[in-house]
Amino acid sequence: MPAASAKLPFALSREVRERPASDWASVADELSVAKVRIVEGRRWKHRVFEAGSGQPLLMYHGIGGHAETYARNIRALSEHFHVYAVDALFHGRSSKDGFDLPTMYDLLVDGFVDLVDALGYRSVAFEGESMGAMFGANLALRYPERVDRMVLTAGFYLFKPARAGFATAAHAARNLGELSTKAVVEPTFENVQRRMRWLVAEPGRMTDDIVDVRRELYADPEINASMRRVFNLDHGQFSTDLYDWPYTESDLASWQPETLVLWGEHNPGQGPDFGVYCADLIGAQFYTVADSGHWPQWEHPDEYNQLLIEYLTA
Repeated sequence: MPAASAKLPFALSREVRERPASDWASVADELSVAKVRIVEGRRWKHRVFEAGSGQPLLMYHGIGGHAETYARNIRALSEHFHVYAVDALFHGRSSKDGFDLPTMYDLLVDGFVDLVDALGYRSVAFEGESMGAMFGANLALRYPERVDRMVLTAGFYLFKPARAGFATAAHAARNLGELSTKAVVEPTFENVQRRMRWLVAEPGRMTDDIVDVRRELYADPEINASMRRVFNLDHGQFSTDLYDWPYTESDLASWQPETLVLWGEHNPGQGPDFGVYCADLIGAQFYTVADSGHWPQWEHPDEYNQLLIEYLTA
């Protein structure tokens, strides 16, 4: 049964005119507003890009990713929040120890709690994209008291839906497992670029500098070894079937945090109708980012930033 009647859809208070891609600075310049630091938790170390003051907002990237995912968001959001863009556990330059593939989404939640405690907060606003959204859903069910409002982008796969036949974007024909394997095993610019272009509706939107960021990370032996574990490359092939999915639709009736589910119009995988279905199950609001794939925060950052500002400060 649904947790509540869905509050669909979410609407912005004003039209957002997306600036041309040419107006965006390099990843390094966009991130210059933030300070980078390693936060020591009781169990793990967490790399964060930190900027702003006020209400804390923690942002988590997708699988195989890193905090630079939010290069085009931190500056605008830091005018309203104390933003922490985080390298999730086992990713980037955060801790790699204690990894266990079947329970990875529980460990990611434990890592979040470890970081929030180290930062001295009781609860925070949460944004998660893809893997970040998936463990965000797990977080909402395990520790709802640690989350204020939350935004879940293009990810909500902790249960087997009772319904089948959701629309799948043609973009999904590109095999994520194969692309991820090549990017990790042989992290050339071309291989990493192909993997990252899977994330966007238009390949040209994935800039060379963000590809270089990931290529350099994947070339680091410690990070590369962790990516091999995350993608199960030493024992087979990447698949979501490798994880423990402990929930049923009825479990979602206990959902508590006020939530906005976001979906890209051309998400490579389940389309927006799956996002609407998930939002309905938990009584969340829903928003489709037009002309966007799996990375709306990068493809349409002005719209995305306004969405977070309006929703999280409502």
